[in-house]
Amino acid sequence: MPLTYKEIVSSVPESEPYSFTFKVDGKSFTVCWVNRYACVDREWVKVVASEDGCKECTARAFKLVMDEGENGPMFFPSEKNLTPIMNALRGYAELNCEPSSDFQPVMVTLKTYPPTKYTSPHGTRTGEEFHHWTIFPSKVTDPELVDRLKPLWNLLQHSIDERLSKFISRDARASMPIIEECLPEMERPELYASAIKWVINIQEKFPTYFNIVDLTHKEKMKLRIFAMMTGRAGGAVHFDFSSSQNFISLLTMNSKEQVIASLNNRSSVENYQVDSLNRALAKHKVSSPYSVSLLWDGKLYKDDLDLHIVLPDRTRCYWSCKNVGNHKLDFDAGIGGNEAEPVENITCSGRVPVTIQVDNFNKRTSRDVHATVIIREVGYPDEVIPIVWPLRRRKGDYLTIKTHTFHNTGTAAPAMTPKAAAAAKAQSKDFDDLIGTPTSTIATLDKIVGGEVVIVNCKSNTNTQSVTDSFNEMVMNAAPSPKRKKTSLAASCSVNPRTVSDLFTLISKGGEHDLAIHLPDHSPGYITNVCTRTDKALKSGNTITSIPCHYEDKFKPPVKPIKPGTARLDNSWVYPRVDGKANVSGMAFINGKYFLALKGASLSMNSNFPVGGGFYPTDLSATARVHRSRWTYHHTNLRPTIPCPSRAHAPFHPGHLAVGTFITGETATVFLNGKKLVLMVN
Repeated sequence: MPLTYKEIVSSVPESEPYSFTFKVDGKSFTVCWVNRYACVDREWVKVVASEDGCKECTARAFKLVMDEGENGPMFFPSEKNLTPIMNALRGYAELNCEPSSDFQPVMVTLKTYPPTKYTSPHGTRTGEEFHHWTIFPSKVTDPELVDRLKPLWNLLQHSIDERLSKFISRDARASMPIIEECLPEMERPELYASAIKWVINIQEKFPTYFNIVDLTHKEKMKLRIFAMMTGRAGGAVHFDFSSSQNFISLLTMNSKEQVIASLNNRSSVENYQVDSLNRALAKHKVSSPYSVSLLWDGKLYKDDLDLHIVLPDRTRCYWSCKNVGNHKLDFDAGIGGNEAEPVENITCSGRVPVTIQVDNFNKRTSRDVHATVIIREVGYPDEVIPIVWPLRRRKGDYLTIKTHTFHNTGTAAPAMTPKAAAAAKAQSKDFDDLIGTPTSTIATLDKIVGGEVVIVNCKSNTNTQSVTDSFNEMVMNAAPSPKRKKTSLAASCSVNPRTVSDLFTLISKGGEHDLAIHLPDHSPGYITNVCTRTDKALKSGNTITSIPCHYEDKFKPPVKPIKPGTARLDNSWVYPRVDGKANVSGMAFINGKYFLALKGASLSMNSNFPVGGGFYPTDLSATARVHRSRWTYHHTNLRPTIPCPSRAHAPFHPGHLAVGTFITGETATVFLNGKKLVLMVN
């Protein structure tokens, strides 16, 4: 007599998914998952499974054969005698779904697998027991964890690994307590206290892990799950994970003072908001020379603030009318009140003045709401405007921030109307008399006008050492040497510069130094010498003026060095030495920014970096401002020339061309005499 379905089910062992049970505040939590492989040949599975003759079983077979837990592929027989078919599928899974195969971890919940009963649209069979293939997990993720973990699950795939790998290293384990000791001296310790505790808690929970690459798949998932299930989170945002990015650069600093100064700089309201804006623009892939943005703290204020732009003809660009006269609302925020860093952005044409207004469409906070408006224009510093929406102000009672007129000077020549062309023609003689035929030449360190310059006296054989010499040096360094007393923190700070200014002073004192940078740490830049016919054309009052050119982003012409960007130095600018670094030949301080010239560097021929001549309208004198359109046209259409070497200039060419990088961030990473230094920018 054949077994009944219930007898079959009772004789089938429950599948065992991977699981991780941990305690938080004395309470135990369990998360279960399986590995869902991507290597399965769907057509092969379909052919084999269809021998059963059950369409439902065939549909389920794909999911069953792709999942693997503690005890291998998880699928079970039905009341029919389908042992050959099941064995064929199980053998295929075991053969093709090895642990090294490509897979994604899937959280096991009550809804992960098809139900054991028929459901709609099976009509009259709805509610009946399904008597064929199914899965019976021995346990599932605690239901109270699913809502917390599900929005964060994508982070558990792979993107969190790089961050966790840095924090479980031996160096990080020694450094994080020091960073925690700095909290009382920080201006806004509340911004970092929770994230620091989160990192240290992970380190204490996994004391024997030092490199995530060496962990098994199961160990990695345990580490990821614990990281996501602890700390502060809301929706798809893990706040402490986001904040922990600030600690990466701190791990290599030289003193507590540097740590405190760096975090104080980052925690200023202005810098914090600007960072939020940069992240939002990168996420939505928005880039514009003219924009207005609205930002607020989504953890403190759940309100739905809205940014409005009113044009001179009284038309309005906002969430209900996203495109008006070349003005566009790029992204809206605050609708659900569950965003950590809500940001709204409107791209402007830059051609007409705009009146900026803010509305509170859905007030959810019973207090004044603080927010920030940021106005951006390429070539000019951000205008950061703090605003307050009063508690009793009603929706629709717009808060007018200001009427703003962009400079609209850009780097590209505007298209000329017939009227503008006629005006330019009339001004041609005045342009020739005042400016003449302007030229742009890459400066050498000995020919920078209006800046301080020091030359690095490089140690011998730093960049020209042969492979044989390099190998011999490694052999010598490997030989036993007498034990030396470890240098104290105070002694280290007295020897190594702590700021870029200190480095500049150290180089100016002379002596041999091996100063180098790692190219991907810095953005490319150079200094041009722009020459005009008379000294009345430029604000400097000189016929030759040194102009900084800095790349914020690829594919865009250089701008004045004001803020960091995404562009990075590469081999098209300078060929690095054997260890992958590039020598610094000199330092300059010009227009309030430090500049590092690289030995052997020259202009890039890569189309990713459109070359600019340094013709910015802001450098023109009041007398010459009328010619700004024609002047700007030269920026992208006149490539700077490279100075010809002569006996007088030989020491400065080509090794001392002013081609390298401007220091525009809050810190700068350099390598001095082989030691990595993260210098504060003062």
